[in-house]
Amino acid sequence: MNPLTKLLVLPLFLIFFLSGVTLTLASEPYLTILVYHRFGEIKYPTTNISEERFCEQMEYLKEENYQVLSLEEVRQLYQKKQDFPDKAVLITIDDAYRSVYKVAYPILKNFGYPFTVFLYSESIERRYPAMMNLDMIQEMKQAGVTFGNHTHTHPHLGIPAVEMSEEEYRFWVREEIRTCQSFLHRHGIESYSIAFPYGEYNQIILEEAENLGYNLMFSQNAGSVAIPLNQQVTLPRQAIAGENMNLNLFKQRLACPPLIISSPQPFPGFLKSVNPEEFTARLIYPEKYRPGVINMFVSELGGLQADFNPETGWIRSINQKKLTRALNRVTITAKEKNSSQFALTSWLICLPPPWEITQEN
Repeated sequence: MNPLTKLLVLPLFLIFFLSGVTLTLASEPYLTILVYHRFGEIKYPTTNISEERFCEQMEYLKEENYQVLSLEEVRQLYQKKQDFPDKAVLITIDDAYRSVYKVAYPILKNFGYPFTVFLYSESIERRYPAMMNLDMIQEMKQAGVTFGNHTHTHPHLGIPAVEMSEEEYRFWVREEIRTCQSFLHRHGIESYSIAFPYGEYNQIILEEAENLGYNLMFSQNAGSVAIPLNQQVTLPRQAIAGENMNLNLFKQRLACPPLIISSPQPFPGFLKSVNPEEFTARLIYPEKYRPGVINMFVSELGGLQADFNPETGWIRSINQKKLTRALNRVTITAKEKNSSQFALTSWLICLPPPWEITQEN
């Protein structure tokens, strides 16, 4: 068994964080994964991008010589542990709204850019009028568009029902993924990629997805992707949507390098307590960043008062507050010494599940 095979025996969500060292240098090429939802649908400003701005963004990628990769090219780089090319981009679209077919598809086809659409099967089977239909999907598939799993009903997968047991929760998660997987297979779509609805994941979700054969898992954590891929818990994506998403902000999303860390606490996924003692992680290459411009945030708590040790790379914030939100993202940003760019990483933490709640929680 070669070293990569041994590595893949572990659940994917463990591999990155059990590694004390990564082979990736922060200055090496990285992949920016863009995620879109709606196009030209002004009724939905938080998930929409106008047709004009989308054209402008695609033209910018062309003018600046960005290399738009296909999902299969990304998978091949993963398997061969090869570096990304300079200015690498992957375009993904969630939900399969009809505006993907009517607006985005012709534009992307004109530019010759590959892209992947993550669809949830219930919306196609029940023929929701706002969603793409099977004829559209088959036409796009014949043209080379790839599709991935976005579960069956698009639920908040990371939040168990109040009285769920672990076994019931695992079954629900598995069936959501498996049902969509079966739908894709019935229509000639073989998929090894999954994007979790709302970007929600935890240990159980990742385990069940891996058991069903998925080896590329996409979240909505902000950030970029470094090689090797198998040392990241899920693949982060830069959300491109909203009325304020002008070209300058789009450029900033593209120019955000990955921040390589290890040993995050709390560990991604379910918390042991609603009162985590600290938030901490170790920057692998602390010498690359300005010590006074390294910050830590938690969704519910905002910016944290954190201490950073530039010699060891540890950033730590002592916590005395109870978390109440079902889900929170922990984010670390660090300004590079040799540029004005902020590297970024984030991970998702979830309140203790109902089957583990105690009086202390």
